[in-house]
Amino acid sequence: MVNLARIKIPIDLKVRERYIAFKVKIEGDVKIDKKTVAKAIWKAALDVLGEVWAGSLDLWIMEYNEGTG
Repeated sequence: MVNLARIKIPIDLKVRERYIAFKVKIEGDVKIDKKTVAKAIWKAALDVLGEVWAGSLDLWIMEYNEGTG
């Protein structure tokens, strides 16, 4: 039996968590929902990184404020 508490994961194999916080400024009475923001972020990731690398990002929106973005 293996005691998982004693196994040390090398630092180069640990998953890094990175966060991006941003605010969208909109002119006029346009409303942007969470789905639209997610699509825009994924499109940008695909354009920059390509399908293989963008797919490995494990990218998701943690919090979205509908009123303030």
